[in-house]
Amino acid sequence: MCLWNATQAAAEAGYAHPRQAGSRLLSNVDIKEAIQARLEEMKLTADEVLVRLADTARFDVLSFATLDGGQVGIDLKKIHEAGLGHVVKKISYDTEGRLVVEFYDSLKAQQLVGQHHKLFTQRHQLDAPELAPLPEVLRELIGKVYGGDD
Repeated sequence: MCLWNATQAAAEAGYAHPRQAGSRLLSNVDIKEAIQARLEEMKLTADEVLVRLADTARFDVLSFATLDGGQVGIDLKKIHEAGLGHVVKKISYDTEGRLVVEFYDSLKAQQLVGQHHKLFTQRHQLDAPELAPLPEVLRELIGKVYGGDD
C-alpha cells in the first residue's frame, strides 16, 4: 500500500508515536530520495498525456455497446481490456438501479490535442487611432542614430 501521509505511513509501519516518527522519517535523505523516485515513476510524461487525450478523442462508445433484451448497455470489461479505462469519467446508478456510465468529452480532448499541435490560431485585431507624426527633434535624433539625413 502506498500512503502519501507521513503520520499514516508511520502508524501503518507500527511506530508508537506516528506523528513524531513520520516527521523525523521525512528528514531522512534515503527516504526523501525514495519518495522522489516514486513520484518520478508515477508522473505522466508529455507523450503519455497526449496518448490519453488521443484515446479520449478517438473513443467510440458504440464499439463497447451491448444489446440485451432490448436494453442497451456498456461492456466495461471490454473497455478495461482495451486499456481505455481512463476514458470513463464516472460510473453510477440511476434511481431505478440502472448502470450509468459517463465518459470524458471527446470534443474537449480533440481541442486540447489541436491546441498542442497549434492547429487553431487566434488572431486579435487592434483598432488604434492613427499615430501623430514624430516631432522634428525625434526625427533628427533617429536620423543621427541610424545614419539618415540630418
